[in-house]
Amino acid sequence: MNDDSSIRAAIFDLGGVIIDIRIEEMLGSWARSVGVEQEQVAAVLSADTRHHALERGEISIRDYHAHVVDRMGRPLSFEEFLRGWNAIFGDLLPGVTGLLAQCRRFLRVVALSNTNAIHADVWRVRHADVLRHFERIFVSHEMGARKPEPECFRQVLEYLAVAPQRVVFIDDCAENVEAAVRLGMKGIVATGAVETARRLRDMGVPLDA
Repeated sequence: MNDDSSIRAAIFDLGGVIIDIRIEEMLGSWARSVGVEQEQVAAVLSADTRHHALERGEISIRDYHAHVVDRMGRPLSFEEFLRGWNAIFGDLLPGVTGLLAQCRRFLRVVALSNTNAIHADVWRVRHADVLRHFERIFVSHEMGARKPEPECFRQVLEYLAVAPQRVVFIDDCAENVEAAVRLGMKGIVATGAVETARRLRDMGVPLDA
């Protein structure tokens, strides 16, 4: 691992890679609160991208709550909104604690998450034990940019001060991985800790089999 392309750092997504994300729990909670079927809530929000502004820190959670109420056309209190909003987080995905512990032996390990202040407050507390494996956690609402926008990747690369070709980006969203690869990084579309570890070994990171 002495050549100029050997991996020196890994950037991990959180939701869908480290933490299980349960969209259905959020939608179901809101559906019960407003008295409609879950599919109706999903249909109303499926093509909506206003949450992107929330994830960039451009609007407040109160602004987004008002937007959701307007989209659904039914009353939903802020408390009911938050109950569903925070129901989205499940448990840690299998094998991720061991994967991160191994990666830290050989790589600098950071996280990059599209998120918002309310959600960050939840996962930082609920999953504090596994999050300690990260040297730093970059969050979109503090960066003013979100994946797959190049600016958010550039901020992480600037912090790492590592050439892009020596960084691997790991995300469950292919679009985000493709954006990182266009900036010169290596990429892994995550489908589980075992497969991610295999791909890292294929890239020369000496993880245990």
